Amino acid sequence: MKLKTILFSALITTMVATPVLAYPGHAAYTNEYNTKHGSCGNYGPYHSVSLVITHNTKANQTYALSACGCNGHTVRTRVELNGRQSPEIQGRNYAQTKSLSSPGNLVASEMHKIVN
Repeated sequence: MKLKTILFSALITTMVATPVLAYPGHAAYTNEYNTKHGSCGNYGPYHSVSLVITHNTKANQTYALSACGCNGHTVRTRVELNGRQSPEIQGRNYAQTKSLSSPGNLVASEMHKIVN
């Protein structure tokens, strides 16, 4: 009886502690140096997509954020800068990440998804 309890506990712990490895979404802008705004019609209805990039040359710092919007739908977005990814943000009609920063004059990428 104790062995079954231990195995069951181990199974539950593994299920809870296992992260989701892949972000289910698609990119409109990858490895961009400048701010980009546009629309995307892939994988669902047309939706607006923005990748905002700011370079502070005096401080040698780059800032980036992403946004996605689609009226009547739940959307997700995240931004990547210098190998670091922001947390995934989900919202109804519109989602926007917080600014991510890294030293250097860098390029950034965004990823987004229409959930429903």
